[in-house]
Amino acid sequence: MISTKVVTTLSLTPIGKRPIQGVGPNVTYHNEYLFRVAFLFPVLSPHQIGVLGARAVNAMYTSKPIHGAELSFTGLGFDVLLGMDIISTGSLKIEGNGTFSFSI
Repeated sequence: MISTKVVTTLSLTPIGKRPIQGVGPNVTYHNEYLFRVAFLFPVLSPHQIGVLGARAVNAMYTSKPIHGAELSFTGLGFDVLLGMDIISTGSLKIEGNGTFSFSI
């Protein structure tokens, strides 16, 4: 899922409508987009942390484009919701201090 903010920022064009069903029986249809997902990781040595901050990054991209529906996440603090179709393409490790790593 991607937010309307992402759609607008990237000027994405819908490829159709995608049915979305939550816990109840109601189905709603949302704009569907085809895109790739990238994971950006800061490149920092102990010395660089104080000098560069997190400016230098490595990027890992999904190998295949994915289908995603547009939802409004206004006020929730995020713009993309990744599902297991993306997370299962690699190994995601989340630490208790809020840091994470992802490898493909």
